[in-house]
Amino acid sequence: QTASGPAIASTESSAPDPTQALAKADIANALRQGGYVIYFRHTGTDFSKNDDAMKSYADCSNQRMLSSHGRTQAREIGQRISALKLPLGEALASPMCRTMETARLILGRVTPQSDIREGASSDYPGLKQLFVNAVPKGTN
Repeated sequence: QTASGPAIASTESSAPDPTQALAKADIANALRQGGYVIYFRHTGTDFSKNDDAMKSYADCSNQRMLSSHGRTQAREIGQRISALKLPLGEALASPMCRTMETARLILGRVTPQSDIREGASSDYPGLKQLFVNAVPKGTN
């Protein structure tokens, strides 16, 4: 995003090119052309639990999970993406249960990828690479 609003990525990278700011009305059209990484954080969660007792990524009973509102949010995002007819390639998500559930509710499919969790870029080089490598036109 630039000071004047959302920006499109350069042809060499998925990172925004600050010289090419988009008006809000043009964002959906740009996304329909493909070439972007669409990145989401998980939707709303139930803060009555935390991840302290988690034994593995598959241990959903000991993780903070999506709240009912978070599930509704994810479904609504999925409906809007579908209505916009955006071309989507592979969907990747952190293997945390809440991120996998968010991705499934949005897209119906997801591949777990442990190195795309949030955090310092030095801890998760795979996440950084998603934004460095160009995405082919025709898909996001």
